[in-house]
Amino acid sequence: MNKVTLNNGVEMPQMGYGVYQVSPAECERCVNDALKVGYRMIDTAQAYHNEEGVGNAVQKSGIDRKEIFLVSKVWISNYGYEKAKASIDESLRKLQTDYIDLMLLHQPFCDRYGAYRALEEAYKEGKLRAIGVSNFYPDHFIDIASNMEIVPAVNQVETHVFDQQIEAQKIMEEFGTHIMSWAPFAEGRNSFFTNPLLAGIGHKYGKSVAQVALRWLIQRGVIIIPKSTHIERMQQNIDIFDLSLSDEDMTAIATLNMGKSLFSIITMQKRLVCLWDGGNAMKKNLGNIPVIAPLPVLIVATYDEQGTPNAMNVAWGGQCGYHHVALNLSLNHKTTENLKHTKAFTLSIATVDTLVLSDYFGLVSGCKVNKIEKAGVHIIRSEFVDAPIIDEYPLTLECKVVEMQEALGEMHIVGEVVNVQADDSILDTQGKVDFGKLQPISFDSVSRSYRVLGEIVGKAFKDGKSLH
Repeated sequence: MNKVTLNNGVEMPQMGYGVYQVSPAECERCVNDALKVGYRMIDTAQAYHNEEGVGNAVQKSGIDRKEIFLVSKVWISNYGYEKAKASIDESLRKLQTDYIDLMLLHQPFCDRYGAYRALEEAYKEGKLRAIGVSNFYPDHFIDIASNMEIVPAVNQVETHVFDQQIEAQKIMEEFGTHIMSWAPFAEGRNSFFTNPLLAGIGHKYGKSVAQVALRWLIQRGVIIIPKSTHIERMQQNIDIFDLSLSDEDMTAIATLNMGKSLFSIITMQKRLVCLWDGGNAMKKNLGNIPVIAPLPVLIVATYDEQGTPNAMNVAWGGQCGYHHVALNLSLNHKTTENLKHTKAFTLSIATVDTLVLSDYFGLVSGCKVNKIEKAGVHIIRSEFVDAPIIDEYPLTLECKVVEMQEALGEMHIVGEVVNVQADDSILDTQGKVDFGKLQPISFDSVSRSYRVLGEIVGKAFKDGKSLH
């Protein structure tokens, strides 16, 4: 069985057995079967409600605990430092062990920073041998990896032949983080098991479509956790280490990449199940996910104590009154520390022309890189507040901090707009900002993309009068 070495030196089997959607009643039997056929890594989670079944199977197996690599995940209802800390102890109890080999944060929502600090503490105490995350898209992953003390060892994300996560894997590798696949069979979607390309390659080697797909992931360095409740399938899935796909086969399979998820959305409790009533679509509960749009792309610029300018891309912020703006920042951001010192910032509006620059300001941490120097932008000191203005942006708000409050593991900031600076090129004939000329972009949190502000479709404080 292949092993990978995590960024802290811990060795982990590259292939394991996943128990997502395995009922608590069946879990002990299934894990027992998996251990019998040779699996030595078991992946569970608090949200699966079957940690106890995993623990029972491991205890009864007679296999030395050190030979079994246990993975679990903290669910979002247990986020925040104190709750996550307690939940780790509860998982240890249910798994009947004094350490978990790898513990992940299950989703990038709620107080993930507090929860991750609990993972870091448990790691230092020896309760966890390695820590990581799950379902963290590149923006969430970079944030955690750049700003927390311990870089995640693993990021478990949807990865299969149809959604290959090529770019995401490259980003993880830059941080020494291993990619781990959930749904390596795409749960059978997109006619996975009858795909003619995979079937043709399998015929050449005397292997099934499933075995070819798993082997392809293995050769890409992906950690995999295929699930089956049938011992025969478990055996087939693990029987892929006598096979080596050719470079030609690897390249051919790479052409299957659709570059997008095959799952509509991941809810807080389970993957969304679409309900229909007589052919009419019903409203669906999507869980607690960010869907308010548009979200302005805001570039916050500050000075540190030495007078060095810094900039960051802020997704969570906007106007909260005629003369005030609100921001929501991680406690670990360089910008957060700067604001505590200067009590001032500028807020530039990202545009189509500044898209690449703006995205860069969100990709790296000011704690590690002088982003202003690296980007080569021009800085002007504000006349009104102790903060830098980035000359490349055509519209900038100059603000002083009137409120900073730590809540829910983040820093909530309210700033008073002291002055607005605008280039002549974005003003109309009356000297007002023309958003058609400005072309501001917004962040689409669902598709993780940028959109440009669109056409005017109505008149505010007028069109609604038709209903009077």
